[in-house]
Amino acid sequence: MTERPRGFGQPQAAADLVKNIIKQKVDDAKQAKVEAQHARTRKSRTPLILSLLPVLVGLTAWNVVHAGPPRSTITATDRIASLKFQIYIAAEAIEAYHSAHGAFPRTLTEIGADWPGLHYVPAETTWNIVGRVDTLAVTYQRGQSLAPFSSAYQSLQRRKK
Repeated sequence: MTERPRGFGQPQAAADLVKNIIKQKVDDAKQAKVEAQHARTRKSRTPLILSLLPVLVGLTAWNVVHAGPPRSTITATDRIASLKFQIYIAAEAIEAYHSAHGAFPRTLTEIGADWPGLHYVPAETTWNIVGRVDTLAVTYQRGQSLAPFSSAYQSLQRRKK
């Protein structure tokens, strides 16, 4: 009698079956590991997001309450000195225009000195410039000394420390 081999008749098919089973188990283990990692990541982010939510709401409320234009760091003294120096520049430009054209300009725009807060009042032989800053008005009339106006820039200079 001839002996018949037991089990599979084809050794290659058996080896492939074992190989496929092992590969499937390894793939299942990898998939389970990835899913576990995702579950841990999702769980760990939730408390972080929930703990940062009040901070986000608080910062948003702070920004809404404090919204608006930035506060000016220029003092009233600096604004007055700036106004006086603008008057000085405008007065020099008016006199230069008068020397060149034989007449006073009709407006400050003609000499390029049409700045906010300055009002020019020309007449036949004289003129005035009135500057306003806050509630203070500074007036220069032709013929007055320009020294207090020309030296106003010194208070605006930044001092080195």
